[in-house]
Amino acid sequence: VNDLRLSWRRAISDFPLKDPSNLDFPNITVRPLNLQLGPSSNLPQSGGDNVYQIFNTMSYIRGQHNFKFGGEFRRILTTSTFLARQRGDYYYNNLEDLILDNTPAGRDALRGVGNGTFTGNTSRYFFFGQDDWKVTPNLTLNLGLRYELATVPRATKDFLPFFAGVSVPGLDFENVESDKNNFAPRVGFAYAPVFRNGILRSIFGERGTSSIRGNFTVSYSDVFQNLLLFSKPPQLEQE
Repeated sequence: VNDLRLSWRRAISDFPLKDPSNLDFPNITVRPLNLQLGPSSNLPQSGGDNVYQIFNTMSYIRGQHNFKFGGEFRRILTTSTFLARQRGDYYYNNLEDLILDNTPAGRDALRGVGNGTFTGNTSRYFFFGQDDWKVTPNLTLNLGLRYELATVPRATKDFLPFFAGVSVPGLDFENVESDKNNFAPRVGFAYAPVFRNGILRSIFGERGTSSIRGNFTVSYSDVFQNLLLFSKPPQLEQE
């Protein structure tokens, strides 16, 4: 049996400031008074993405084995606009410093610089194979292996080569590569105990009324692109 699926998804997000006149108003916090002034430091931000997907699996039953193989390809075209702390975040330990317009020291005064645009176009590849092996009428083993690969987002891949070998204090121009060792084994079992008498029969009941299951798996999570958006460079953003 073969299962083929094709899909396309488009999503648009837009989170503006309610009052555009606050676009240059900083975010101020006076800790002793628990006083906060200014709009949310996460606004404004916007973005959009198009996701194209091809998914195919094949199932094959032979004897006590139920084999299943498949793969998936996703092409993700995405652009976001978000500059963290673009109006500045300032934390004061007393009201006097705020009134005297003294700049807080260290990381108590942060402001983002840059244009905030990030193009995260990337491709994702997924492959798997598994076997549900019915060892006995009441014991089934689930054995499988999955592999995943994600390419480096476009903004990071295209930007960094221009600065190969460049040394700038405060900026790290390191080459970024895809992680190519994402193998994920899967092992599981399903066992239906059979006890003809005794206390275990009273616990598990008659044949086919109870089951014991267990599994082990390795899985990988996508790196959400905020981690790359805030990194150095690739958009020459900094705080």
